[in-house]
Amino acid sequence: MPTITTNHFSNNLLDEISIECNNQAMSIHHQSKHNYLKLRYIGEFMKRHFKKVWLFLGLTFFFNYLLVILYLALGGKWAVPGSLIVTTAYMFIPMLVAVVIQKLIYHEPLQKPFGISFKFNWWFLVAWLLAPTIAFMTFAVSLLFPGVEYSPEMAGLFAQLKTVLSPEKLQQVQTQIAALPIPLIWISLIQGLIAGATINAVAGFGEELGWRGLLQKELNYLGFWKSSFIIGLIWGIWHAPIIIQGHNYPQHPLLGVLMMTIFTLLLSPIFSYIRLKSQSVIATSILHGTLNATAGLSILAIKGGNDLTVGVTGLAGFLVLIAVNISLFIYEYASSTRSLIK
Repeated sequence: MPTITTNHFSNNLLDEISIECNNQAMSIHHQSKHNYLKLRYIGEFMKRHFKKVWLFLGLTFFFNYLLVILYLALGGKWAVPGSLIVTTAYMFIPMLVAVVIQKLIYHEPLQKPFGISFKFNWWFLVAWLLAPTIAFMTFAVSLLFPGVEYSPEMAGLFAQLKTVLSPEKLQQVQTQIAALPIPLIWISLIQGLIAGATINAVAGFGEELGWRGLLQKELNYLGFWKSSFIIGLIWGIWHAPIIIQGHNYPQHPLLGVLMMTIFTLLLSPIFSYIRLKSQSVIATSILHGTLNATAGLSILAIKGGNDLTVGVTGLAGFLVLIAVNISLFIYEYASSTRSLIK
């Protein structure tokens, strides 16, 4: 048996310690390099996404705000038909900017990344029917407010029409409505559902390709609630020039900017959820178009209140939208182990 000396033992131990230290050093080096590359990738990823988002926002806000400024500077009045033409054109600018950035600047595909899909699923039906449901729920909540009551003679409708029609025209409309074979509210519902899924959905697509197409794709990495909040905030501020002219809040145009921003903040998670579930920006376009077409149902048959309290864009509507957000939150966690809402 060979003799093991203390010196021999010490040398072997030192060699093992040296090898282990080298291995640890190599491991730390590789890990540090991996972390560096990971952080660098994340940095480049965020830089690219932020650059694209800011480019989209800068161009969209510039051309939208410029449109309203030029219209007013050239003597345009905020009344039908001029205001209708401007607001319709206003809705298509986010789409045009998104297409230019995606195709002409970044040379990237448009259809799949932005969810331009006509592959129908039941979430399209949800999108189509959700808007009138919100309108009728808002109508019910409005009746709970002091000074607001049910009006079978459609006082809410005529209060709106007074701002855009002459007394003679208004009287003519009242006569025509009185002669209808079925109640106006059901005619309005049917017309709203048809328009919402067709012509209004086309106009809605003008906005949705920007908000739930480009912007949601670029901000998805932030998570559902953060991205929805940012999109909702941007969406509300984007409305400012037309709201100041009396659109949606004719009685309170300045305060209306804040109200519209709250409205879009509450709408944004609902739209984002439909976008993710349907995997299509077409579904959110239908929701957008139908919401615009049926929102008037919430004030058609009420008397009292004002544009800050009643209607889908008023306090009553906000309460309903809060309830819808809570409902989708509960539904998502109850029905799925891989929640979209994070």
